[in-house]
Amino acid sequence: MALARNADSRRSRKRSCLCFVLGVSTLWTLSATQAFVTPGVQSRLTSVPLRAAGGFDDTGSSKTEPKVKAALSQEQLEMDHGDKWQMVDDILKGKRAASPEAMMRARFTALRFKDPQFLASTEKDDSLSIKKRAEAWSVTLGLEERSWWDKLFAGDIQSLENPDSFEVISSGEDFVEFKIRCKDGKTLTEKSPFIKDRKWGYVFSGDSEFAEWS
Repeated sequence: MALARNADSRRSRKRSCLCFVLGVSTLWTLSATQAFVTPGVQSRLTSVPLRAAGGFDDTGSSKTEPKVKAALSQEQLEMDHGDKWQMVDDILKGKRAASPEAMMRARFTALRFKDPQFLASTEKDDSLSIKKRAEAWSVTLGLEERSWWDKLFAGDIQSLENPDSFEVISSGEDFVEFKIRCKDGKTLTEKSPFIKDRKWGYVFSGDSEFAEWS
């Protein structure tokens, strides 16, 4: 599930995919062709508690192996992931992602329930800190108001504020190709590579092979 960040981000030079990320000039990097898996600030949501290094925990712990209290029920996860719901549940409970697909599914859940910290923590970008990436994600998710500049260059990325469904087209040992359908009728199709990570199991590499809106 890979779904914009600073003008200095490497994304701004290679693509305008949505890759679940943003920065100072959120939309500058997240133009119409941006990918999902990439844009922190702490989420202001109270309905879905955050995990310290990224998502869905109410402890605020910064330990390498945080204990996570999953705020989502099996029924909620099944709505988006069907019989793959356990993949996401395991990650929300503090386990490492067993595959790129598991992490991508967890990232979509973070997108749906607006957790910028999780999205920022589970992607790689040496040019931006997790804090800056989370701040960017907050704008993409609609948690922070967009500047007039961001609104000017927002493009299709705004559709990610209201995702409707997630579909894995194909996946392998180091990639996931997926679709995110949004409530405004737009669809993001993206293929993104993932790399192994000691803490998370897998994280988004920061560079999607392609990201197309339709």
